[in-house]
Amino acid sequence: MRDKSLDEETKAAALEAATVTAGEVPLHVMRLSRDAARLAQTIATIGNVNAATDAAVGAIMARAAAEGAGLNVRINSISLKDRDRAGAWRAEVEALLAEVSAISAAAVATATERGGF
Repeated sequence: MRDKSLDEETKAAALEAATVTAGEVPLHVMRLSRDAARLAQTIATIGNVNAATDAAVGAIMARAAAEGAGLNVRINSISLKDRDRAGAWRAEVEALLAEVSAISAAAVATATERGGF
């Protein structure tokens, strides 16, 4: 139920706080996805050769998770009043996406090489 007793400034502050949370959560998911992709790349490199392709698939899925989370960060950055934070979010999204994409590609390349195909 909407609280109609709140003044505009209080409503705006509450909306900004909610938007910050709505952007920070998927940004955290992106960081965790990067970490998962790193682990998958490691397994593709040093794990059982028969599991190298499974590890590569894990890295691909981590990239997909990062891309989806990045979309959520981007949409929330649009309505954020704190433009410095919004810019920092967008910069981190781009950096994380580039990193996760590179890790994913490396995992696929490693699995391909180790698998001999």
